[in-house]
Amino acid sequence: MERGQPVGTDNFGELTLPSVSDLNRWAKETMPTALERKFIRSSPITVRIRDAKKKGISLFGPVADFFTEEKEDFVFRSALGAGHSITEHLKWLHGMLQHDSGLFKKAQQDGYDIVLQIHSEVKEFTVQPEALLLPHKLHLPVEIVFRK
Repeated sequence: MERGQPVGTDNFGELTLPSVSDLNRWAKETMPTALERKFIRSSPITVRIRDAKKKGISLFGPVADFFTEEKEDFVFRSALGAGHSITEHLKWLHGMLQHDSGLFKKAQQDGYDIVLQIHSEVKEFTVQPEALLLPHKLHLPVEIVFRK
């Protein structure tokens, strides 16, 4: 079961649902562990390079040192910690990565899947306009993940 994939239909156009074992396996693969949830709370903003373990991230030069390996991905988390707004985390990450926009553009052209993720435990939050410079300058799609 892939992220974003439709459930599907059978030969008669009936909706088919995945098996319970498929759902359990998918949940185990995609749900964060207790330690990961702790990091998400203290650092709700990440730049994620998906499936980059095979390709490596040497293309990113010195900025590669900011990324840590998580399963098949490389992730750069805001270092501000808990108690800061999403806007402050976004502005901090922008300050760290703004001079490397060319590296991100080249990586995207080379097939790297890079996304900016915002993790939130509340359903409503406000992002100040200047905080949106990070995804704009780096041409990153934004994923907003709501967790309880």
